[in-house]
Amino acid sequence: MSHRTSTSRQRRNAASWLPLLALALSVSVSKAEEQSLEFTGSSSMTTPKFTVEAPWILDWRVFSDFPQSVSIEIALLDGITGLHAGLVAQTKEMGNGVKLFDEGGTYQLRIDSDLARWQILVKELTKEEAELYTPKQKGFRRDSPFRQGQ
Repeated sequence: MSHRTSTSRQRRNAASWLPLLALALSVSVSKAEEQSLEFTGSSSMTTPKFTVEAPWILDWRVFSDFPQSVSIEIALLDGITGLHAGLVAQTKEMGNGVKLFDEGGTYQLRIDSDLARWQILVKELTKEEAELYTPKQKGFRRDSPFRQGQ
């Protein structure tokens, strides 16, 4: 009999916390949606549609238990037409990268992944933050001491 009483008391205590928990979760989710979106996975997929205002960045990371066999391609799709809007990343190595976009809109991401775990963050920036963004330069500058004999 005491078992039933303690079980029903536990249910009432849990029920009293549910509205507070739901409120806390909805507040944290809405704040996250205003600032950024995160997609994670370990297989190929197309993300749900999302809408962003410019400027925004796409920050991607790729991990794998099989580094010699990993491959991933991340394509940006127009969220209205479904048409290919551009290739964001294509690699056969673990790593990461960031791409800045100057055009807002509704998009989806198509991720083609083999033996990879991936994480993608989509984040809107202020104009001031975007001005501070400097893309990574590929290769060495002409005057770099690391350039091989010329």
